Amino acid sequence: MTDAPDPGKGQDPDIELALARLFSPIIHPELLWAPTFQERAPELDHLPFLYWIVAVLRPRRTVTLNIGAGAAHFAICQSASEYLTGAQCLGVAAQGTDLSDAFEHHSERVYPDLSSINGDVLHVIPDAHDIDLIVVETGLRQTLVADLIETWVPLLSDQGVLLLFGVDETDPECDPVLQQLI
Repeated sequence: MTDAPDPGKGQDPDIELALARLFSPIIHPELLWAPTFQERAPELDHLPFLYWIVAVLRPRRTVTLNIGAGAAHFAICQSASEYLTGAQCLGVAAQGTDLSDAFEHHSERVYPDLSSINGDVLHVIPDAHDIDLIVVETGLRQTLVADLIETWVPLLSDQGVLLLFGVDETDPECDPVLQQLI
């Protein structure tokens, strides 16, 4: 008869050590964070990752393009504020989008020195090549990709990161659009 493992005893010490090594790099307090701006948005599940990226990258300038509900933009602002990065967080609304009163109120009330919102992309493009983080919050389409490639990606700093939310893999337009960015 074989001895069954005793439920009161721990696992094999080698397995416990291997598991600790495997999971310890991803257990960061940033991943347990909760957003202060809670609007329904497709990117909600990814906000802890975005918050972590800001905590690690410590960007000086961020740009959120195609702001939808604002969840990604304010996650960036919250992380930048809590980690004292000194970042400037620019949000650019999608063409023809009216931002909600709650969005504008949150930006002005909670992040007045950090967040700036503009609906006209042509008037907000920075001159310097010092954007450390560009996030596309919603609606990656051919016209936006052309704008990203021609206007925004060249403005990324040497440590710059581009994150895309709202990519619909079932959309037949998606694959050719992503191929242009690679």
